[in-house]
Amino acid sequence: MKALFTLLFLASFSLQHTIAQTSKAIAETWVPVQKAGVKGGVNVASVSNLANSSAFLGLHGGFFGEIRPREAFGYGGEVMFSKQGVTASNLDFSLNYLSVPVFLNLYHGKVTFQGGGYGALLFMATAKMGQDKKDITDNFQTTDYGLLVGLRFRPLDKTFIGLRFNLGLQNINNNFTKNSAAVLRNRNIQVSAGYQF
Repeated sequence: MKALFTLLFLASFSLQHTIAQTSKAIAETWVPVQKAGVKGGVNVASVSNLANSSAFLGLHGGFFGEIRPREAFGYGGEVMFSKQGVTASNLDFSLNYLSVPVFLNLYHGKVTFQGGGYGALLFMATAKMGQDKKDITDNFQTTDYGLLVGLRFRPLDKTFIGLRFNLGLQNINNNFTKNSAAVLRNRNIQVSAGYQF
């Protein structure tokens, strides 16, 4: 009987030790990470359904934050200035937005896949030919929203480069065209570089 109690005690102790070590190993495998940083880059933008139009080159820049609760999964958001637009009829139409993208991240080694959406507030729009510039903010809707999909590569620990496509879903036309019923939507490819604090 004494031997049985001794055996049960040793088995119980071993089981507790094994569970404790396993729990510690699982806990040490991944610790939730919070990150923040800055990013900026180039926009290759356009507006759908405009005849004889071409891409508009602009800039974007701002701040990002991310939470990574799992090794392969996380989510984040950004606050960005984004200069977009379109070139048509020898005029550059510039649309300046404050954009707030939110997205999910899927991590695989140094590569991150992103998908989500964005909301944006238009604070100025201009038409420019040569040195002449005209304010046309009232010809566009004051807000925009859409979907985004992107890819990010981290060559070094704190730096990354990224490629993202923003697909506008809102009709941004507000008597910009002669046909007031025309549906115009933003399209934007962003090439970025960033630094994590």
